[in-house]
Order: sequence, then C-alpha cells, then structure tokens
Amino acid sequence: RWQDVVLVFPDPNDFKKKKKFAIDIGLPVAIIDKDKETHKAVHAEYILGAKVNGKICVTLDDMIDTGGTNLSAAEALREAGAKRVIACATHGILSPKITENGVVFAEELFGKSGVEVVTTDTVARTADYRKEHRKWLTTLSCAPLIADLIYCNETGTSHGEKLEEYKRIAVEGKESDLERFLLK
Repeated sequence: RWQDVVLVFPDPNDFKKKKKFAIDIGLPVAIIDKDKETHKAVHAEYILGAKVNGKICVTLDDMIDTGGTNLSAAEALREAGAKRVIACATHGILSPKITENGVVFAEELFGKSGVEVVTTDTVARTADYRKEHRKWLTTLSCAPLIADLIYCNETGTSHGEKLEEYKRIAVEGKESDLERFLLK
C-alpha cells in the first residue's frame, strides 16, 4: 500500500533538516528545487530523487502560509505525472495573498487546485470552517501527542522514547488516521 507514496520536500533545505525522518520512514523521497524570484513568487524548477509518475505525492513542510510553495510544488508534481498531491504541514496558517489584482484567499486557491491539505489543529478553526472546507482540508488533533508528552514529564519517561514508539507504530504498518486518509 505504501509503495504508491512518495515523500516530497518542497525545499531542498527542508530535506537537509529532515533527512533522518525521511530515512526512518523508509519511503522514496523527491526534492523540489525551487527558484524564488521574489518574496511572493515561487516557481518549482526540478524534481530530484524518486519518480513521481502515478504516485501519491505527500509534501512535508512546517507551515502553509499563503500556499504559494505548496501550489507551485503541486503543479510541478502533476506535470511530472503525480496522480494525487497532499500537502502536509504542522501549522495551517492559510493567510490571504496580496496580488496585483487584489486579495486572494488560500481557501479559494486550495479549493480550486485539487490539492488536499493536512494540518494539525495548532491554528484554531471553527467546526463550521472545517466543515465548509472539508473537501480539501483535513485537520488532525495534536491532543494525543501533547497528552503523551505531559505524561512523559509527569512520570520521568523520555520524550525521545515516546516519539520512537510513534515511529515504530508507523513503520510496523498499524493504521493511523493519516494512513487511512492517504490510502483512501
């Protein structure tokens, strides 16, 4: 099932920081070499690494602000034959983008793009918001992880050991919310 998934880092610097994670997960990796012409314009130049043709491409980033990097990456991945693009980020900020033609909202851009977005609930969204945008936005709760880390603090258990347990569960193929979403 995971043979159809490729981890994609939309920025080579992200891969440098997260290489150990990518190796531990054991999925093929692609890196998008991008060119930032201006602060607001991002163009994906090349896809390096794993072939993405016919694959589910999962981009990993710390945050999605206006969505420019993710949408540019998705466009490049689709041009290379990706069958599905899922943008995953810890923080889904989804700020409006100011363009020459006025303000464009990230919700509008993602809603039209066909890119699916998975973020955590570190940026609060109302239930109505999540319901309105559920076609393209999935929000995962940080509560179980935070509860586990509080437990570690209270019991003197190592945070690292607890996080290794999460990785072990993921590698052993126990089905998680994210896995069910990716492989639906």
